Amino acid sequence: MDPRILLLDDSPYLRMLIKRALTEDGYEVVEGNEVDGALDGGRGDAAGFDLIVTNSFVRGLSGDEVIERLRRNFPTVPILHIEDVTCVRHPGDIPEVNVPTTFKPFSLPAFREAVRDLLHPEVAN
Repeated sequence: MDPRILLLDDSPYLRMLIKRALTEDGYEVVEGNEVDGALDGGRGDAAGFDLIVTNSFVRGLSGDEVIERLRRNFPTVPILHIEDVTCVRHPGDIPEVNVPTTFKPFSLPAFREAVRDLLHPEVAN
């Protein structure tokens, strides 16, 4: 069974790009732009998710709220956080939980490596 990845981002273009790359790498990708909808769709699936990739700002929630809600619903699933370095952040806007972060703009090879490191830590460099 292919590893399942929950992909949350408010940009349809970025979701399409990431989904295509991860699908080419053999992952099953479930995407969405709202945390509530994605969580509702994922809860009933017994297989669960192996990784969650999320942006800081998913419609209606700030970065720390997104991470907090995901942690509450998926406490053992690794999270890869996507952060836009061009956005102005205030100290309260940045998630305080310790999750790996990839900064936009990023290269697909670097992003793919970050995903592999989280899904397969035993083979990470």
